[in-house]
Amino acid sequence: MPLYRKLATRVHPFLISLVCGRKVTETSNGYRAMKVAVLADSRINLRQDWLHGYELEVYLIMKLIKLGYRPKEVSVSKIYPPRAAGNTKICPFVDWWNLARPIFIVGFGIEHFVNRRLRIDQRSRKTAFAHSSIPNLAKRYEIPNL
Repeated sequence: MPLYRKLATRVHPFLISLVCGRKVTETSNGYRAMKVAVLADSRINLRQDWLHGYELEVYLIMKLIKLGYRPKEVSVSKIYPPRAAGNTKICPFVDWWNLARPIFIVGFGIEHFVNRRLRIDQRSRKTAFAHSSIPNLAKRYEIPNL
């Protein structure tokens, strides 16, 4: 395992534990099991514009803990291929931010502000898009859903 990955797999769970007030030992392996009923909780909103990629699993584990659910951890083994075979799929810096973003958003309780800001940004992008030549090209060449 690369050194930066070893460091990240220690720091990230520590930060989440600190913010949530409950010890979490692993936050990035992607193995999660939960009752489907948990997803029906209206306080858990999986349809937020900023939740894509790695943010989703971090958001979910943090939200479960903060809402009083008691997720249990089960040990799993990870076997990394030899370095020559390739690296982790996590892209340094970009995905690191994606893994860290929920710590700030859920930790500070600012989900509604982030979602509002994204909706405003999307509206302005749609307005700019409508005034560009791209929709006209889409109509001209019969490209659907642009």
